[in-house]
Amino acid sequence: MAWLDRERTGIFQIGFKLGKRRFKRSLKIRDEKVAEELLHRLEESIRLVSTGRLEVPTDVDVASFLLSDGRVGKKQLDVVTISLGEIFERYRSGIPVDSLSAETLRIASIHINHLAHVIGPKRQLQTIKRDDLQHYINVRSQATGKRGRFVSTGTIQKELSTLRTLWRWFKQSGLVTHDFPNQGLRYPRHRQKQPFLTWEQIQNRIARGIPEGQSDADYWDCLYLNR
Repeated sequence: MAWLDRERTGIFQIGFKLGKRRFKRSLKIRDEKVAEELLHRLEESIRLVSTGRLEVPTDVDVASFLLSDGRVGKKQLDVVTISLGEIFERYRSGIPVDSLSAETLRIASIHINHLAHVIGPKRQLQTIKRDDLQHYINVRSQATGKRGRFVSTGTIQKELSTLRTLWRWFKQSGLVTHDFPNQGLRYPRHRQKQPFLTWEQIQNRIARGIPEGQSDADYWDCLYLNR
């Protein structure tokens, strides 16, 4: 259990409970995003301690040890981690050269770049939770996509599907210990497409005036060509 408090000066303090003991430490920073990143790292360290995968030495400061991912007072970290910004290159270098097409890899790289931009390239893959993915959906659904419209739900689902594929691969490698946390995610409603229309029907509808928020391209996408 961990939490953040903000002093009147704007500096963040981090508190946590380990067993029956409570700890509190000033982070000496005012950047909320950085403070939240440290909170996620601390929560993951506490989880590793509670499952026995990380042991706190008796001769170290507990707060410093956990905030450093177990590096303080130890020669080597018990758990190897990987950041969101490096997973694609690690994945690509770990699979056979001809196992996926160049186009598949190109699209996967674009998807991961979008994820890293929103969630953070330095964010440890192991610490990403459902709330982080929901935040990504919320942000991406308000981003501008094709024809000046918001990014579609289908596109966001494909991006998260790419992350899920890489997640499973890294889980098999032991760099992720739990399943992809996509249970209960909520997506925006799909934009309703026009039904199939003939060339003449499209011309007539455009001539009558295009509703606000649409373009003539929406109609031509639904063109049905007769003989």
